[in-house]
Amino acid sequence: MITKNGIKICNKVLAELETIKGNKILDLGGGARDSYYKEHSNKEIINIEIYGGDITHDLNKGIPFEDKSIDGIIIANLLQHLDSPFNFMKECKRVLKDNGKIILITPNSLSLVEIMIHYGKRESNDLNYNHRIYLWNRSLMHSLIKRAGFNIEKFELFECFWNRNYLLKLLVWLIPILRPQMFYILRKEKQ
Repeated sequence: MITKNGIKICNKVLAELETIKGNKILDLGGGARDSYYKEHSNKEIINIEIYGGDITHDLNKGIPFEDKSIDGIIIANLLQHLDSPFNFMKECKRVLKDNGKIILITPNSLSLVEIMIHYGKRESNDLNYNHRIYLWNRSLMHSLIKRAGFNIEKFELFECFWNRNYLLKLLVWLIPILRPQMFYILRKEKQ
């Protein structure tokens, strides 16, 4: 089941999916979001999960597709769980066609949500929260992206958690670095 916040993320991804030329899209670690994407998009979306999905595969061991065979990749809240994000991003580059795009969403470690969780003021409802290996902020993520050989086409910090608390909603509106999610559109340049 997708939460209200999850639907906000999915709709943001769907809007970007329509800008990708070609139809073959990988949704890496998409979980429940995969069925939402398939229901609301005309693209051929292939979900790869460690348990289930269209293809069952451990993404720490590479991406099981040929070189330059994929038009776009969705990576939503996955990168922080992988053993080697750099090797994973290099694998994404390998399977993407020239000018292919990645839609990347990851938690912002400097956000108000993360601060509240780390300092014990808020419990995480995410069962996988404690399985994170990495915490990303803008500077670290930009460095990873550049080292892996991608261009950043779009970057945005966005808020999706403060539905009822208007004071916190105002705070993250005034101070964008406190927003909980980092949203990227990356492009693989022609080689």
